Amino acid sequence: MLLLLLAGGCASHNHKAQSAISAYVQKTTENPDSYVAISFGEPHAIGSKADTVLINHVYQVKNKAGASVIYSHVFKVDSTSGYALKVGAR
Repeated sequence: MLLLLLAGGCASHNHKAQSAISAYVQKTTENPDSYVAISFGEPHAIGSKADTVLINHVYQVKNKAGASVIYSHVFKVDSTSGYALKVGAR
């Protein structure tokens, strides 16, 4: 029973992290309506705090010219606050 509760908690954190990443991409891309999530990698904790993780995300969006492009980026996510940021972004 405890394992089910722990697994459910992890799934909830993963869903929050994935939602935060999707929101970030849609907010920062030129054609947010063209965004399609392809895959999310496994979260990797940063340091001793498991609330901040790195997750690779593969997604497709249309560029300025209207061509579909597939990207793969690593995102840093604070699953407590729901904040995501592309690693290397300023």
